[in-house]
Amino acid sequence: VEEEAPQEEWPDESDIRRARSEAAKAATPIPEQIWALRNSAQTLAMTGAPVKAREMLEQAVQIKEKWIKSEASPRLLGELEALENILNTQREWKEETRAVRLRRLRCCQAAAASYMKQGNAPEAVYVLKASVAELEADIDAKELKDFKETVALYEDSLSVVERAQVQARLERCRNVVGQLAESFADQLEVYRVPGRKHDPYSTFSNLE
Repeated sequence: VEEEAPQEEWPDESDIRRARSEAAKAATPIPEQIWALRNSAQTLAMTGAPVKAREMLEQAVQIKEKWIKSEASPRLLGELEALENILNTQREWKEETRAVRLRRLRCCQAAAASYMKQGNAPEAVYVLKASVAELEADIDAKELKDFKETVALYEDSLSVVERAQVQARLERCRNVVGQLAESFADQLEVYRVPGRKHDPYSTFSNLE
């Protein structure tokens, strides 16, 4: 007696939907994926779902980290700021808020270090000194010490004229960390112009 061939099992509807969703996600550029997560998180936060909003923003940070292969890059500033904003809405997330703020400062330090490598010490001092002033609240003094020592080291390379110029900029600066985040934000694929390379360092330096 011939054995009956096993019948092929067809995937159920939920498996088909999941496969389609994963395929669509894989085909979506990373900046668009992150934008969608941040947009959804903002909506959830406004409708009283901070836990889910936090999960989405943490996922956005993780995707960005994996994509750029860094946990301390100025390109992470936008995602980290959005995460800090939602964490700051809940008292029980105070420590997480402080940790994310410290990460933002390290990302600013990375931008300043890049300016130093480019030979632009005045911009490095301006970026890091302004960032420390804006983000130092709630950060432990011991943790701030490293940043302030780096500022002092960078300042030692400035001339008298450069020091005065940097100080003048610092006195009129507003939201330098936010400007950095905007300058280093990754453009959505739909807005990219073929052949045109985005230079976030020159973009930030030319804001004034």
